Amino acid sequence: MIEVREDTTYRANFPSWAREPFDGFAASEYVTRGSWRPIVDWYRAILPDGPNGPSSDAFGEQTDITIANQPQKFWERDPQEVVTDIGRIVKGRLPLFTPESPEVENGQEPSSGEEEREAALGPSDDFFLSYAHADLPVAHRISDTLEGAGFTVFSQFNDMTAGKSFVREMNRGLLGMGRMISVYSDDYFNSNHCMSEWEAAYLMDPSGEKGKIVPFMVKPCAPSPLAKRLVWTSLLGLSPEEERRAILNAVLGTRTPRERAAQRQAMKAAASPDVSTDASGDRLDAMANETVDAPFADIDLAHLPELLRSLIQTALASIEGKNCSAGFRAALKAYSEELAARGTTCIPGVLRGQMDYIEAELDDPDANHWVSGKALEKTLENIRQAHARLIAHYPLDQERERLLRAIALEPAKYEPEASQELRREVLNATREAYDAELVTDDYKRVVENRERVARDILDLRTPEPPFAGDEDFRLREVDRARRLQDAKKRTLAQQAGFADKSLEVLGKITRLADSPSAQRLAKALQDFADWFW
Repeated sequence: MIEVREDTTYRANFPSWAREPFDGFAASEYVTRGSWRPIVDWYRAILPDGPNGPSSDAFGEQTDITIANQPQKFWERDPQEVVTDIGRIVKGRLPLFTPESPEVENGQEPSSGEEEREAALGPSDDFFLSYAHADLPVAHRISDTLEGAGFTVFSQFNDMTAGKSFVREMNRGLLGMGRMISVYSDDYFNSNHCMSEWEAAYLMDPSGEKGKIVPFMVKPCAPSPLAKRLVWTSLLGLSPEEERRAILNAVLGTRTPRERAAQRQAMKAAASPDVSTDASGDRLDAMANETVDAPFADIDLAHLPELLRSLIQTALASIEGKNCSAGFRAALKAYSEELAARGTTCIPGVLRGQMDYIEAELDDPDANHWVSGKALEKTLENIRQAHARLIAHYPLDQERERLLRAIALEPAKYEPEASQELRREVLNATREAYDAELVTDDYKRVVENRERVARDILDLRTPEPPFAGDEDFRLREVDRARRLQDAKKRTLAQQAGFADKSLEVLGKITRLADSPSAQRLAKALQDFADWFW
């Protein structure tokens, strides 16, 4: 393995020739019904594509200690029960009895009653599968993939046999689930039953930090307001094998880098807009990211850009003379201009930046003063819905979102003054480079729009959510605060990625080596990227 250990992109601990037989064995009765399950779970936990990615210590010393400290009563049971409970420890669930338990510390043996055992074990099913009937085929595939990997899945088609009470059985599944698999589509979000299931899981983990909901998008759609903040995995346009890998990666944990240097490289690769040279090879140019911004094309995508432009035109006419911010008008116009220039090959990063500001303004309670009239209100809501549907057609945009969520940013960096001078220098250096014919019109336009969005977004006050009061209102306000902070981080991180990519391309244009304008631009970009990271 010497030659592959030197390649940091190769998953040396689990080469491709071992993947198929391992997955086949993991689905066999030796694992699902026998005593090999802890071994399979052990390997999954420590491998580079395990729950915590490379250098995972999910099955390190602390897990060994937890297992070793189980009391004698833990082992004096049916072997299959012991196997199942060890599997829960391996997968990061709370063990049946922990060394920190007061009963263990006092040398007492815990109760062997069935009710106490069920309460201590926690969820009886690994996953609860929530789906609309129209999406039954893909729900079956998700269930088969998870059960083939050794997980237990509660689903209506497997567990709701004839004669059982629908409400009672669904409540049992919800109460007994470890996590919920949500199959996103228009049918899902239009189903009262599905929304009740989703909200039940959301209330168990409103921050999303525990990963209680694992969403899969199977058809382009506009998620409900609370669902928009959760990062989903797109299954659009995937082959059967790609779909299987995507499902397992989503539930086992992504390979999102945690080290700062690796995050910086990943953000540069995922930058939207991307940076290259124009046809002459002598000027920096901005365009869609060839990989991450690739769309899933269907008939829905074909008409969305024109629909959005039409809605924006109506909205702009409707807010004429109203007391909304100049930034709101500018964001609508910039969004429309991007669609006019590129259509379905648009740059999602540009659209997200504009929509972040638009939605933040609309979500502000003060917007009630100028969003007057049902017609304007409906038009603006239609713009938000159409944008959500459009972004859903860019599957890897969610992988970029997952990366953004993993990046930790000091609270002080969200303050507008923290980056103001650095951003202004990037803008001024870009304009000087444009006058010197070192960057294209598109590149300059992107930098100017990015600076305006950054200024407007960072100037918005993040609300302090109430701690008490009407629960629905409190949850909406908490969600609003989180989405606004996400928008601020996204704006700064995308600028940092764009700066790093610009530096990389700039260094390859040999004629610019002695150009004062190029040197000024390079320094401004370097200073901003270094400040962010």
